Formats: sequence, C-alpha cells, structure tokens
Amino acid sequence: MGEVRDRLPGLAALPGASYGLTESSTAATFAGPAELARDPSSVGRPVVNTEVEVRDAADARVPDGTEGEVCLRGPQMTLRYWRVPRATRETPRTAGCAPAT
Repeated sequence: MGEVRDRLPGLAALPGASYGLTESSTAATFAGPAELARDPSSVGRPVVNTEVEVRDAADARVPDGTEGEVCLRGPQMTLRYWRVPRATRETPRTAGCAPAT
C-alpha cells in the first residue's frame, strides 16, 4: 500500500485500507493511518462483530503470519447465494466460517 501511495500522491488523504469480499457485504478488516504508518502492507484488524481466521489445506486454523485460506465469520456474512443454490451447496463452511474465495 505504501508503494501505491508513493506513486499516487492524491491517495495520501485516504483514511485507511481494508479487506473484504462480496460475501461479507462490506469490509471485514480495517487499518487506520497509524497502523498503515507502522506497516504499509497491513489490511488491519477485524471490524466489530467479525472474526477472521486463516486455515490450512486440512482446514485447521494456523498461527498468525502463516499462509493459508482466509475465512470470515460475522452477522454480515451471506448465508446463501441468491438464486444460485449450487454455489451455496458447493461453498465449504467450517464452524460458520465462510472462505474468502
């Protein structure tokens, strides 16, 4: 993110960075200016009422900093895909955790 801000100075006024996906209907994490100053690559911490986990190929939770699949849990997560029951059935969910695919 720091490199992007360097190349596009007009973005310096933006308040932060976030991570989210269509299934979470909004940002699931947020990093404010102070956090980005410490770590420009951060997407921040989970927003209120959101849990973020990273899981390995065996679907086990992995320690922070370990590569894996990002999974989200919270009241804003979609329960199913509208008019696409096949996608709903085929989306793996672990303990209510939706993968960020």
